[in-house]
This record gives sequence, structure tokens and C-alpha cells, in this order.
Amino acid sequence: MQIRAKSAPFFAHWLILGAALLVLGGAGVFYSLQEQQRTQQREEDRLLAQARVVQENVGQNLLAINQALHDVRNELPAMHAGRDVNLYLHTLADAMPAIRTLAVLDARGEVLSTSRPELAGGNFSQRAYFQDAQRHPDAESLYISAPFRTSLGVFSINATKVLLDARGKFAGVVTATLDPLYFAPLLESVRYTPDTMTSIVHWNGTRFLVRPDQPDAAEMNLLRPETFFSRHRESGRDATVFSGLVYASGEQRMIAQRTVMPGGLKMAQPMVIAVSRRLDRIYAILYRDIRILAVIYGAIALLSASGLYAYQRKHLESAAREAEAFRRVEASERFMKMIADHLPGMVAYWTDELRCRFSNAAYLEWFGKTPEQMRNIRIQDLMGPELFAKNEPYMRAALRGEPQLFERTLTKPDGSIGYTLAQYIPDREGDSVKGFVVLVSDVTKLKQAELELTRLAQTDFLTGLANRRQFLLLAGQELSHAARYGGPLSVLMVDIDHFKKINDTYGHKSDDIVLQMFAALFRNAMRTVDVIGRIGGEEFAAVLPQTDGEQARDVATRLLETVSAAEVRLEDGRTVRFTVSIGLASRVGPADTIDTMLARADAALYEAKNTGRNKICVARG
Repeated sequence: MQIRAKSAPFFAHWLILGAALLVLGGAGVFYSLQEQQRTQQREEDRLLAQARVVQENVGQNLLAINQALHDVRNELPAMHAGRDVNLYLHTLADAMPAIRTLAVLDARGEVLSTSRPELAGGNFSQRAYFQDAQRHPDAESLYISAPFRTSLGVFSINATKVLLDARGKFAGVVTATLDPLYFAPLLESVRYTPDTMTSIVHWNGTRFLVRPDQPDAAEMNLLRPETFFSRHRESGRDATVFSGLVYASGEQRMIAQRTVMPGGLKMAQPMVIAVSRRLDRIYAILYRDIRILAVIYGAIALLSASGLYAYQRKHLESAAREAEAFRRVEASERFMKMIADHLPGMVAYWTDELRCRFSNAAYLEWFGKTPEQMRNIRIQDLMGPELFAKNEPYMRAALRGEPQLFERTLTKPDGSIGYTLAQYIPDREGDSVKGFVVLVSDVTKLKQAELELTRLAQTDFLTGLANRRQFLLLAGQELSHAARYGGPLSVLMVDIDHFKKINDTYGHKSDDIVLQMFAALFRNAMRTVDVIGRIGGEEFAAVLPQTDGEQARDVATRLLETVSAAEVRLEDGRTVRFTVSIGLASRVGPADTIDTMLARADAALYEAKNTGRNKICVARG
């Protein structure tokens, strides 16, 4: 009877320990699942954001190419009357870095005019881009061909519009061959980790460009059953995210895909942007944390079980052994407190009266309070009236039994700013809530990384100047300010002369060095209040607030002279000198928009390019 009487509380002890370990393990599993979901969501958002950058850039280029082909088609009748079509195509191709070749083919596929003399007289009737347009001639459509190897040995894509005669019959095509070297830096710019893979894929499943480069990319077709590319097409959605085995690489990856089909542009064959990362790299930190938690949990379970076993054994042997067992349990409690103190964040328990029953040492860093000072403190006194007012709705919800998860910015006692992710976990007892557990994680580094990403989305990766989108935003703000408060405003459009010739003469790397050098000269020539940016390949622009046409011309002259005197030294020791052409336009009235001003400056720029280069032309009107 005595053994049975002692066995009952001992069995109850083991039940309690098992339940406690089960709760602790469940909390660990819950935390791991929550962190996995957050990690997955963060990475999906990042991949979709990077894919959007490429999608919008490619879409803008397709719109520009469609307009250029449309303009060529409209200009052909007048040019046949005496203008040099080849020169016109060459000049237009030079002005659009995304285009490698422009050509006009007749109804038999013979080259009538081209920006590249080596293609003159050729016949390309066997090309799919010609045959597609010939079979289904539609004057409004932009035909995007599948990637193919051109006669010049370049793996590329053609964008084509049909030519119709007076009776509406097929009379040939005007076509542009896209330059893969123009899109390669764009794909590289969104690879924010070494394992990130980016690609541009034709709607038929053929990959046009892949970064990092893969030698067999051109021979692989992704339009196969159950591939993520096929699932994206079948979904009918503009953007999708999938995880699993990727057919193209044979790796377990998370892949975001976006369809490139700009609004207002009729395309039978769109393109797809894909950005992916390896799953093991995405979850590497999470898996490491789970392993650490598993070790801690195992240690706690082993020590707790050992302590309980020792306690029970010594209790049966003698009263002295009971004291020893009690000391072991105390040691185990100290170990568990040490574990809580070393968790990466604040841990505390608050009663339904909003008084602290337990806290770890992390509160000393964030609130300047030791665990002893925290015990029984009111949460209002800890947080202060302002922070308490912000967090009180979450506390009341937790005391109603509703788990809470939210972000909060905190100022530490040393004055530094920290970003946290807080969880309030209700402590239920039957139908009532006795209090809630607070788990607060420090996400400062993650928040700071998100703010780098924001800056990179607004900056041209090569020159450090504002990119096209950011420039247009800032320029529009300056124009609105001028319209509201009055005062002059001028814009400059600047283009590097003979930029492709620099590439052909000094090699591909010289392009980047010249662009970076010019960006530095451009920045130094402008005032701090001026807005400058890179809006195209070698095309730059500036908005000059409170500057009339005469003052703007002085600024442009200074820039022209500075560039003409500059000398760029390449890596191999050779030097490059270059010039620029500048178009200038000033605000003339309230009807002006930034688009109309840039258009007038751009027209003046082309006048400068066509009348000798290395000069300034002022827009008329």
C-alpha cells in the first residue's frame, strides 16, 4: 500500500513532465512553422518584386520597339521618294540600345533595307518571324518570334510588324532583332544572392536569356507537362510562385514568374520573366535555428527527465537524498532560465491584471530592466503612456483569447532604434484567459535589408544615378512645384555620341567605364537641387529648378566643355575621349507636363545629333 501510495504522485509527476515537454515541443513546432511561413512569404514577395523589375523594363522596351517599327512603317513611302532608308534604320537602331538590327523585307522575304550592310540583298523567307507574319498578317500586332540563331551568329528574338499594300494584302515586314547583351545586365542586376537564377522565356517555352549563363539554355524547351512554366501558362495569371523541382536546373527551387504583355500592345506571343532561388539556401537559417532548438529541447527534456528520476529515486531512499534531488531540480530550473535569457528576443508572461510574472534578461537591453525589476511590474509603467496606448488593443485581444502578431519600432535606452516582431499568446484555462506569453523577436537587420532593397529599386545599378522611374517621379514633383509657386524650370536631354563605336573599338567593358565616368562628370556639373538620372542606355536627363533657358544653356555649355576635356583610362591602359549632344527645353506655360518637356528636349537632342553632334540645341516653342 505504501509503494502504491508513493507511485501515484510519482506517476503524476511524469504526466506533468510529459505534458510540459509536449507543450514546449508544440510551441517549438508552432514557432518553426510560423517562421517557415514568414520566410516563404518574404522570399515570394522578393522574387515577385525582382521579376516585376525585369517585367516592367522588358515591357517598356517592347512598347518602344513597337512604336519604332510603327514609325518606320509610316515613314517608308516618303523615304522611298528619295531619303536613304538604310541610314534612317541605322540611326534609329543606334538610338535604341535594345535593338541590334532593323530591316525591311518585301513580300518574298528579300531584304530591301537594313541597318547592317552585311545583310543587304539576303532572303529570310524561311525565318519563322517572316512566316508567322505572312500567314496571319495583322497591321496592329507585334509578332514576337521564338529565340533563334541569326545569320550573324547571335542567339536572339525578332519583333516584327507587317507591311500591307493599298489593297490590304501582305507586302512584307519591318523587323527588329533584339540585342541580348542589352538585357543581360538587367537580369544580373536583380540577382540579389549567388544562387538566384533569372531568365527571359518565350511563350513557346524556349529560353531567350539566362543568368548565370547556361551553355545548353538555347536547346532546352520548358513547355512540357507539369513544368512550372506550363503551370504558369495554364494558370492564366499575370504572376505565379511555385516551389519544388525545377525542370530547367534539376534543383529544388522557389520560382516567381511574370508574363510580359504591356497594356495597349497586341501580342500573340508574350514573354515570361522567371526569377528563382534554391530552397535549401532560402531556408538555411531557419533549418539551422530548428536544429539549435531541437538540441535545446533535447537537452531540456533529458535534464528534466534525469532530474525527476533522480528526485524520485532519492526521495525513496532517504530524506537526505531528497534534499540532493531538490538541488538538482533547482539547477535544472536555472538552466531553463539561462536558456530563456539566451533566446534571440524578449520572453515574458503577463497576467490578466497586466503584471509581469516572468521575464528573461533581454528586457534589460530594450527597456533597461533586470528580471528582478520586471517581476510584478505593471506593463503601463514599463512601456510608458505612448507605447502602451499603441499596444493596448493587442493586449486586450490576447486576453480575449485571440493570438496577436504585429511589428513595432522601439527606441532602446541608449537611443538606438530597433525593429521588432511581437507575438502575444493567450494562456487559457478552460473558458478563461489567465494571461498571455510575450515573444518579441529582433528583426532590425531584416528591416534594414528591406530598406537597401528599396534604395536599389530607385537607383541605376551602374551609374548610381536615379533610374528612369525615380527620375520621372522626382521630375514630376519639381514641375508641380514650379506650376504651383511659379518660377522657371528647364530640362536637359544628354546622349553620348558614337557610343556603339566605343564598344566596337575598345570592347564591351569600355561601355560601363565610359558611362560611369560620364555620370560622375554629369553629377559634378549640376547643383545639389538639380534632378539627374539615367533614362536609357547612354541617354541621361536633368531637371533644373528655378533655371530659365539662358541659365540652362550656360549649364549645358559647361557640361559640354567638361566632357570634351575629360579622358577615360581603360583597364588595359588605353584612353578614350568622347563627346555628348544636348537638347534643352524650358517650361513655357501651365499646359506643360514633364513628358511634353522631355519630348521637346529629346527632339532638340536629335537635332543636335543629326547636325554634327558635340553641340547644344534648344527646343522650339
